[in-house]
Amino acid sequence: MSTYRDLISSSLRLLGVKAQGQVATGAEATDGLAVLQEMIDSWNASDALLYTTTSQVFPLAAPAASYTIGPGGNINTPTRPTRLYGAWIRNNSNSPSTDSRMTILSDTEYGNIISKAVTTTIPYYIYLDRQFPLGNLYLWPVPTSSAYSLVLQYLSALDSSISLDDVETLPPAYKRALRFNLAVLLAPEYGVEALPTVVQTALTSKMLIQQSNVQGYRMDFDQASNGVYSIASDSFRNF
Repeated sequence: MSTYRDLISSSLRLLGVKAQGQVATGAEATDGLAVLQEMIDSWNASDALLYTTTSQVFPLAAPAASYTIGPGGNINTPTRPTRLYGAWIRNNSNSPSTDSRMTILSDTEYGNIISKAVTTTIPYYIYLDRQFPLGNLYLWPVPTSSAYSLVLQYLSALDSSISLDDVETLPPAYKRALRFNLAVLLAPEYGVEALPTVVQTALTSKMLIQQSNVQGYRMDFDQASNGVYSIASDSFRNF
């Protein structure tokens, strides 16, 4: 298993800064790690570069119209999600518990709600703003019962708080993408230009990850349509 120190040395060899078999010096490794951390942090802005979908269950405290989400928030997550992929209300009073799908609103859709203080037993809509470092989740109508839980599904960010001697444990294709893209970013710092083959491999390896991570989505309809439409059966299905 290779470490991030090994990966940085390999990136420098791609640039010709290091010869075959040579490794990065302490200063080169430290500088390379800073650039690598910055690159991984920037990749977190692209959903297509993230591979882990996380589901989290959070008991509702009624009545509460909003909850903070992120490190140390009401909903404590390692990083603040950039957006939600799914949200459900779980009825814990049923045995077994049952989930009802919520509609995720856009900025405009939530803004168009005239009375945001309307209350209900079960909320049907959810909105995530993108405040930082903590986002805010808004439920509408505002729930009045604590017999329910909120089930959230979102993409988890890549860990950019890596150290030189950590072992690289990312899924297939990430190692090559990190190695070649890091080489392209390090080139200006050493006053060299990455070879066209290095640049091209950086692009194609990153694109391979994006293609692998992007999933197809079923066409959704509002709740009045009684579920999700299936082209194959020409009917609606509930999940």
